[in-house]
Amino acid sequence: NKNKELAAIKAKQSERIRYFLIIIAFLLLFIIAFMYNRYKAQQKIKLSLAQANSQLQELNSSKNKFFAIIAHDLRNPIGAFTNLTGALADNFNQLSKAQFLNYLTNLKKSSEQVNRLLENLLQWALSQTNNLTLDLSTLDVNEVVQKNIELVKEHTSQKNITIEFTKQKDVYALADRSTIDIVFRNILTNAIKFSPKTSKISITTVVNNPNIEVNIADQGIGMTAEEIEMLFDITQDTSNIGTSPEKGSGLGLLLCNEYIKKNKGTIRVSSKKNKGTTFIITLPKAKQTAA
Repeated sequence: NKNKELAAIKAKQSERIRYFLIIIAFLLLFIIAFMYNRYKAQQKIKLSLAQANSQLQELNSSKNKFFAIIAHDLRNPIGAFTNLTGALADNFNQLSKAQFLNYLTNLKKSSEQVNRLLENLLQWALSQTNNLTLDLSTLDVNEVVQKNIELVKEHTSQKNITIEFTKQKDVYALADRSTIDIVFRNILTNAIKFSPKTSKISITTVVNNPNIEVNIADQGIGMTAEEIEMLFDITQDTSNIGTSPEKGSGLGLLLCNEYIKKNKGTIRVSSKKNKGTTFIITLPKAKQTAA
């Protein structure tokens, strides 16, 4: 009987120990789960803070970019415009026809520069406030490129630059006409700006399924790999890229990159110092040709 009682006591003790160990295991699992969830929550908070900081940095960079453009790029042509109009008003009776024409030509250049900058500023602001709506439709890419070549003819003639356009037939993209117009116009204007006189700009359009590809190559000053990396980064100051006396704010290329992304396309740059630059733009190919 005593042996049975001892066995029963030992069995109860073993059972109690087993229950105790099970409770301890559950407590440990609970603590581990709690600590893991807390760790995940902290990581999520850190990620959210990092994203918020990144967005804040980008917004701050955008603000600095705007201030830099207003302070430098807008001030110079507006200052020139003011000086030229003042000189015209003060010396109107003493100016010869040739001098008068020279003043008017410079005024025209200043007003065009201001107009381009203001247009880019307005478009950039529109894209950043998410108020930009795209009207995606079947777009004849050859027609859009040709139209923009015509628009920059005056600038090419001033530097005696020729544009060679090689186009494949039936090059249709699914894209928004107004934003793609701005993209081609900005890239063509940049190509002319950084090209030497009597040089050539080559443009080709090809169907590269499932995309349409447009290549715009100039024979300009070119860029290093480090400078290419800076082009589409708003935090970088691109005004000192290259040795051309015609400097820019870089806002036009930022706008191009933004619009190409919104049209579900890509934009790449291939360049070597003093060997020219090629912009490669791809857009989704349209399933049907334009009517």
